Amino acid sequence: MAEFALSPGARLDLAKAFGRTLHVRGVVGFSGPYPVAFARLTAPGVDALAQADGLDRAQVAVDQPLVTAGSWVRPGGVVVERSFATRLGVRVGRRIALNGRRFHVIGIAVTTGMEVNVIANIDAAGDSRFRGRPAP
Repeated sequence: MAEFALSPGARLDLAKAFGRTLHVRGVVGFSGPYPVAFARLTAPGVDALAQADGLDRAQVAVDQPLVTAGSWVRPGGVVVERSFATRLGVRVGRRIALNGRRFHVIGIAVTTGMEVNVIANIDAAGDSRFRGRPAP
């Protein structure tokens, strides 16, 4: 699996960037790219820095997080990575804020990708109130 980050405002031509790689024997698919932000996550008794990824409501082809409680992302609702949720005491049904924008935690999930703490619907990730520092 390969993951990378783009500078804010950069455009990616998947065919140019990964054209040859997509045809290498053993490569079965790809997903993304998706917006990533480092956001301040707050809730009563919680104040933490989180890496938040914006994903579609539809299932992705590669590295789909596995929901272990609740449901998958939708507008106004986020999914929190299970170990991060456990550390912070965050559960399904709790309200959190990402950079001051409020969300309901509608799911808890595990992922095999790079460390992701919060997954938001891609519409929320594009909202300027949601954005934190761009990924390095």
